Amino acid sequence: MTPATHNSSFSVDGLLSLDNNAQLSGSLMLQEYQSEISRLRFQNNQLALMRETREKEYENLMFENQTLYNKLENLENVFIGLPTQPLAH
Repeated sequence: MTPATHNSSFSVDGLLSLDNNAQLSGSLMLQEYQSEISRLRFQNNQLALMRETREKEYENLMFENQTLYNKLENLENVFIGLPTQPLAH
């Protein structure tokens, strides 16, 4: 084998090796990205559920607040002698 042939063979083998390493590296990177996307989707779903729960809690608290306000207003009316308003349940 002449040195020129040996160098070109080495060069082709080296390029194939680099190409295989790049593909493996790219494949690992793709797997990491897919894993991260999956984790973020799960986290996003959890946050959406938490948001929905908090919104329902907010609505319930606002309703309770309004009910308590109406009761307080009726109690004030009783003490000052004004007619009371019917309480909404």
